Amino acid sequence: MTSDLLALLPPQALRCGILYCENQPVFDWSGLTHALALLAAVVCHALVQQVCERHSRMTEVRVQTALTGALYKQALSRCSIPGCLPSPAPSLTPLRADVGRLAELPVSLSALWSSSVQGTVCVCLLWRELGPSSLAGLAVLLLLVPLTSAVQRRARLLQVTERVLRGERQQLVQEMLNGIKTVKLLVLEAWFQCRVGIAREKELETLRILGFLTAFSLLDRVCVPFLVRL
Repeated sequence: MTSDLLALLPPQALRCGILYCENQPVFDWSGLTHALALLAAVVCHALVQQVCERHSRMTEVRVQTALTGALYKQALSRCSIPGCLPSPAPSLTPLRADVGRLAELPVSLSALWSSSVQGTVCVCLLWRELGPSSLAGLAVLLLLVPLTSAVQRRARLLQVTERVLRGERQQLVQEMLNGIKTVKLLVLEAWFQCRVGIAREKELETLRILGFLTAFSLLDRVCVPFLVRL
């Protein structure tokens, strides 16, 4: 929240500097003050943004560590064989992605309401400067929201599909390794190789589409502020 509010200081300092240059052609100590104020605003915003980013990442890592530890502890406590140390990694592989998304939830919720506040303040400032013309940028932003939501939903579905395909491929490889003697005896190497190759091709195709959607999301994040300003 503090970082988002400080992000509004450099434009305001720049506005004051531009107004000063328009009204005062001869530079004196006031112009130097405006320049130093702009520099201080940019530096403060950069420092606070880095600190907030660090705290967000630390919070995400701590939540993920706590959830992963609790998950493995629960899995190990279900071992019914005395003296046996099971390997819960294969059975917990599908849950790791869910743990990662759950760990990102606090950061996402914080960014959600802080972005709303920042957007409201920006619209108010633009309304003060441009009047009703500022609503054009707001309209562009509202039009891009459904597109971004659709891309994110598609990306989540592809992530689920990729995990399913990866699990099927790993299960197929595990079956082949468990019955390697039978595979060698019946000369089924080519058949298993073909099946594993087909499964891997499907997985790579899903990852390729997911990469395109991720790139579009990153491009959308970069371009939306410029589109709103235009």
